[in-house]
Amino acid sequence: VALVDIRADELDAAVVAISRDAPDVKVIGLEVDVTDPASTAAMAEEVAAAFGSIDILVNNAGIWGDLKPAQLISTDPSYWDVVMGVNLRGPLLCAQAVVEPMRVQQWGRIINISSMGAYMPSGVYGVSKLGLNQLTYALAVELGIDGITVNAVAPGPIDNEATRSQLPEAAL
Repeated sequence: VALVDIRADELDAAVVAISRDAPDVKVIGLEVDVTDPASTAAMAEEVAAAFGSIDILVNNAGIWGDLKPAQLISTDPSYWDVVMGVNLRGPLLCAQAVVEPMRVQQWGRIINISSMGAYMPSGVYGVSKLGLNQLTYALAVELGIDGITVNAVAPGPIDNEATRSQLPEAAL
């Protein structure tokens, strides 16, 4: 298992927890900026070197907990860029980074974590997740011939710190 995160402290804690709970599982942690092509390319190279192949990519990075509730028309363009960078550009760059090793083995799985927020008014976050759904569809069509499936999972509210900062307790 390769875990990646831009936040080294949370990444290290997750690696320690998984290693403790599943001692027979090889776990590595990589500090990665999913919005940077060089960082995602280095991620793929390090994972392939550590495990010999790249079989499954789960694109789970996302900006939600610090979501700024605002109408789209008044969304600050720099905030738009940050959210789109992580929630939409990130999955594309990570997919681009891992697709060649998957093509070589003629097998791979890419799973994008979307959101039910894609189907309701939820500002730039919702737009980014709806865009992720289209990206998922387009990649599935493009990569299926290579034995690579691409799917998305769109969960509803999940009781975690990010959701609790955005929704009333009754919604959970």
